[in-house]
Amino acid sequence: MIDTYGVVSSQVAEQMVKGACRLFHSDYALASTGYAEPWEGHEVEIWVAWGSEHDTHSLCLHEDFGRLKNVELATQCVLDEFAKYLMELR
Repeated sequence: MIDTYGVVSSQVAEQMVKGACRLFHSDYALASTGYAEPWEGHEVEIWVAWGSEHDTHSLCLHEDFGRLKNVELATQCVLDEFAKYLMELR
């Protein structure tokens, strides 16, 4: 998968969610991958993913507010999206 899509991709982030669910026998998982600051020709690109082994979702953040703020925003984003996801399951 990494050879096809690269480490920083929705496919890898979603596969991380599926793998964490299987590995830890959990119903749900959250994951992230990406560049939290520009690096060697790459712009900020943070993929966050959430869901279950059979139902994953992801989105990408591109805004650059500095590394620490980018990490904080990505963390808050995946938590917010996961909360919405859980509410929709009700």
